[in-house]
Amino acid sequence: MLTGVSPWLVILATFGCGSAERPSGATAPGSGGTAGGGAAGSGGASGASSAGRGGAAAGGGASSAGTTSAGNAGMPNYPPGSIVLGPFDLNGGISGAGDDHDYDLSLPEHGHAWFRATGSARVGQVLPVTTGLVRPPASSSVGTNWLCPGKGATWTPTETDDATSDCGARCNYALLMPAASSLSCTGTSTSGTLAFSPAALVADATSTVTTTVAALNGVTYGIQRTTGPVTPPTDPAQRPARISYSERTTDGPPSRYVTILFTATPSASVASGQPVTKWDLSDVSVIYRANGSAGETKMLCATGGTYTMTASDPSEHAITLAGVSDEIACPGTELQSPVVIEFGR
Repeated sequence: MLTGVSPWLVILATFGCGSAERPSGATAPGSGGTAGGGAAGSGGASGASSAGRGGAAAGGGASSAGTTSAGNAGMPNYPPGSIVLGPFDLNGGISGAGDDHDYDLSLPEHGHAWFRATGSARVGQVLPVTTGLVRPPASSSVGTNWLCPGKGATWTPTETDDATSDCGARCNYALLMPAASSLSCTGTSTSGTLAFSPAALVADATSTVTTTVAALNGVTYGIQRTTGPVTPPTDPAQRPARISYSERTTDGPPSRYVTILFTATPSASVASGQPVTKWDLSDVSVIYRANGSAGETKMLCATGGTYTMTASDPSEHAITLAGVSDEIACPGTELQSPVVIEFGR
């Protein structure tokens, strides 16, 4: 469950489901084939693999065409050779207006999905994915790079417990990426900086960003949501894992959104037994939109940084990143196989 959520998050959904990986067309558990390694993401390990359920999940691996996943009524047919991840808990935020919805979903093992789908979210409707980025779980066979959903990507409600209304958090879903491509931090610049000034998690608090990324620099933001403790914890195992910002405006909707995901380790400067107010960051990813909620989703890499939290009431959160890259945009290197991620209640 997300913590430190600001007042403008519309829906939270947390439902239990198992997780697994299988090639498309699998109709029963098998012996678990080999999984092809993917390229390393920002700070992630390359070549990570997980057991399949019924055959090879390597890129381009053959499977029977036109079959559906077992046991899921209404599940769409997947392209031959698809790598199917999940089902995973539908865990995160859903927001938007009309038929445009942004899905901001957590995945296991530092995975994440942030994308926009357009259309009526009802079982049987296939919604085009118009922008976004997806990071699979670290042990998936497609690796830990961020993925561009690519041309033809869709978001499809597959089951519901309330067929009389829009799905929202009441459906199972399938995210199909038939032409997904991979974004890599390898070879990118590490000379940039990005820092958000301290701000509290309250509606009128503001933070100003200072960064070498021109599209984000000098803008006034508010903290949209966080994952992790809201005030300095005494238990060092309680750590922040994500912070999101949206632009503060007085004359219309915001046009800039920034989410920073990371692994946090209590700083050595924090005395043992004292509340933790500073963390050192690794495995940092920055994903953002600088041209409205429907605009192109881009990413930045960073080599590290710090996250601080004051002991005041309310506590103020700030983040400073080093070794920041230039912006990285889609498309990336196209994967050999379609990728499907299933989500369940």
